[in-house]
Amino acid sequence: MLLPSRSQRRSGFTLFELLLVLAIVAVVIGASWMALGSWMDERNLVEGVDKLQTNLVKARALAMQEGRAYRSSWQQGAGSYRIAPDEVEYWPELAGSSLGPTTSAAASLPGGWICNEHLPNNIQFVQSAGMQLGTDSSMATGMVSSVVFLPNGTIDIYTDDGMEQPQMELTTTNKRGDQLTLRMRAVTGSITVYNPRNP
Repeated sequence: MLLPSRSQRRSGFTLFELLLVLAIVAVVIGASWMALGSWMDERNLVEGVDKLQTNLVKARALAMQEGRAYRSSWQQGAGSYRIAPDEVEYWPELAGSSLGPTTSAAASLPGGWICNEHLPNNIQFVQSAGMQLGTDSSMATGMVSSVVFLPNGTIDIYTDDGMEQPQMELTTTNKRGDQLTLRMRAVTGSITVYNPRNP
């Protein structure tokens, strides 16, 4: 029996060729994974801010519907926020503050919508330029008192020193540094979202 000559032997892959293909596949998977991670981070930011905007719009609508004010607060450097009727029972940590609630739930409507939410993982509130609101009266809870939605559809916006502001911007960011900002206007009560890097 004759053995096949070298030229007739079936050619295969060398170990070097297999390692080269595996290295290329690993690079492609790594790049795809990074792109997917970036996309997920951006998607979480958009979804978190959309939900926050929806909750704030709901608070404004309830304020007009129920005839009582709703307060919103959030925690700088974290992703927690809270919305509840602007009454002492719902905001005991702000009792006695010049910018705190002055009405009582007993004198108002019973019940009320309470929203305690968190932005998705690794998304947090950052201080917007020129606005630090309510830190003097809310240090105990770590929440920053921000805005009050009034029954007439407008929004009360004050700085720490009690100065009324025509608008405020609440900026959120993810771990990659992507940002989205909510802009609230006092007189119109509008709540819009924009990218501060591309307004």
